[in-house]
Amino acid sequence: MEAYDLQFIQHKMRDAGQAMLYRRIDENHKQPLGFKNQIELDENGQLYFSLQTAFEKKHCDDTFPVELFFYKKGKRFSLSVKGIARKEAYKSPAKRRSLEALKISMENIEYMEWDTPSPFKKLMRGLLNIQSVL
Repeated sequence: MEAYDLQFIQHKMRDAGQAMLYRRIDENHKQPLGFKNQIELDENGQLYFSLQTAFEKKHCDDTFPVELFFYKKGKRFSLSVKGIARKEAYKSPAKRRSLEALKISMENIEYMEWDTPSPFKKLMRGLLNIQSVL
């Protein structure tokens, strides 16, 4: 794994508040497994979250490739994390108990930020939307 600024990544993950979890089938295909909103990042750059639903427990093998996509409407960024997930027991510092969890070793992180549209672009987009309705 490349060296990443873990504090920056953690801040952006918290700012988004949730992530969509996908099982990567291959480079072009992925299976959605669900939304995650309580993801912990340790000092070694490992992500952890508990497996809560029967669907997640059924479709999560012991080891498999994953992608987490962090995005929140109104925020001007997205964060994509690809890595390998492993099922294991995890003692959460926040909850102080052991959980069945996925531990994700991050292999690739893509961060994208875009500019706020200008007032003119917002006006034009609004006019185009109105015309498309008429």
